Amino acid sequence: MTKRKIYKTIKELDASLTFRDESFKVAAILIKGLETQNVLKLTSFFGYPYSFIKSIADRLKTNKIWQHGKTLCDWDNEETGGIAFWVDVNVGLGYLSKV
Repeated sequence: MTKRKIYKTIKELDASLTFRDESFKVAAILIKGLETQNVLKLTSFFGYPYSFIKSIADRLKTNKIWQHGKTLCDWDNEETGGIAFWVDVNVGLGYLSKV
């Protein structure tokens, strides 16, 4: 998936977010994470600092959203998918934990 498509998807989900918002960046990392969870590749792809992406990746792995190279999510559920996605963004940001 291209950056342009990822950014467009995020803007469709929440038009109030800007490219500079951490929530926007984490949402982008999560979407690209469907293809790769390699921190170096994500750093190169987005140009975000390595330490930022590493901390997001660590939280996603600790909370079992990213496991064994796969994203475990329910984002395509018509009723709850949007909520699940933003919950996962908040997990990535460190605001929430999954139990």
